Amino acid sequence: MAKYHWGRITDDPDLYRELMVTLYVEDEDEDALWPQLPDVCSEGALPFMHASCVISLKHAPSYMGIWGIIGLCGKYLYEGDACNGDDAGPFDDLADALNCISRPTRVSQEPADFEVMAEGEPSAQILEALAKHLIEGDRVRINTEPHILTQGKFVKV
Repeated sequence: MAKYHWGRITDDPDLYRELMVTLYVEDEDEDALWPQLPDVCSEGALPFMHASCVISLKHAPSYMGIWGIIGLCGKYLYEGDACNGDDAGPFDDLADALNCISRPTRVSQEPADFEVMAEGEPSAQILEALAKHLIEGDRVRINTEPHILTQGKFVKV
């Protein structure tokens, strides 16, 4: 089971201060920070209202989450029930967080519908990681724009 390593933020005084400000924790109420920081990576483990969602992949139309990458204090954290490895972040580099994405574990090889939300236009690095998780023919709405995964690339419909 993948774990979060909060010391990568809390051991740096500047990042620790930024974390407390981001999560609206007052200096005198420092103990309120720790219950907000989960130990184990899972879907929904990072319900930070004031962090950024770099990208999230969900089943459509149910919008059940599969995985996401959260940006927090200049670091990246993986969020999902299946993590490729035992370290879910925080990472300095987006590529390290994207490496946590495990291959699809679908029983059916029939194309399915997915919803992707990303900050701005997803980079080639993000799209490449996303394509590895999906299968040929999957229909994906990326920031509301419909695409189909064709030969490992997203083709706008």
